[in-house]
Amino acid sequence: MITNVEPDHLDHYGSAEEFFASFDRFVETIRPGGALVACVDDAGSRNLAERRRETGEAVLTYGLDPAADVRISGIEARGVGSHCTLTFSLAGGEPRSLELDLLVPGAHNIADAAAAFTAGLAAGAEPEALIDGLGQFHGSARRFDLKGTARGVRVFDDYAHHPTEVQAALKAAREVAGEHKVHAIFQPHLYSRTREFAAEFAAALELADHAYVLDVFGAREEPIPGITGRSISDLAPSGRVVSTPEAEGAIGEVLQSAAEGDLILTVGAGDVTALGPKIVDGLALN
Repeated sequence: MITNVEPDHLDHYGSAEEFFASFDRFVETIRPGGALVACVDDAGSRNLAERRRETGEAVLTYGLDPAADVRISGIEARGVGSHCTLTFSLAGGEPRSLELDLLVPGAHNIADAAAAFTAGLAAGAEPEALIDGLGQFHGSARRFDLKGTARGVRVFDDYAHHPTEVQAALKAAREVAGEHKVHAIFQPHLYSRTREFAAEFAAALELADHAYVLDVFGAREEPIPGITGRSISDLAPSGRVVSTPEAEGAIGEVLQSAAEGDLILTVGAGDVTALGPKIVDGLALN
């Protein structure tokens, strides 16, 4: 299953070309009788699927594109959940449509559910059983993970650490918050990733009403001179994205600005996840 092919971990692969080549090597491991499930809405994934099909290999696609084997339509936000229609056909039969209600929000979760549905079809599962199972999925840890509610403010945590993931998480947050505001605390992960995608991170964070960028969580890397959280905030023209290197400063900002009905989202793959419970406790004390 390939959901998307976008350059990342270039500190490991060395170049975008080598990154893309790794996906070609990956799909070569598919055993005889197996199939590639690919998202047709992502350019890299679609290109991979097209090249695989040209060699006569089994490919099933999913996505919003009308050409998808499993087509997604009618996406709706429903509180902290989402709804769509999946249209497909079995063994060349007439197209069928089934309604899918998820307990998790966001178009990215709809797309992932469609991927799982498509893989289930490839494995021979009954479509209705797949819909029933997906409807009982409650989400996974650190993926739009509710940490608590206090003073009418909901606090979520998400592992997103690539610009596309950050954008998806914030779009889901906007759906859940509705007419209320979204406050984000983002911790960049890796100096190399921050350097490569600073502009993309800045654009994604503009989806929040207020975004506070912490200093970089270096993980396995040594610092790169001049690369900090400010490398991102300086590229956001709206003024809604600001650099707050220390976590306590960011917590203070969201505690002061969040109002009843608002949503606070901590975002990143580092220790930013520890801030959610502190924010909930801080809200309860005010």
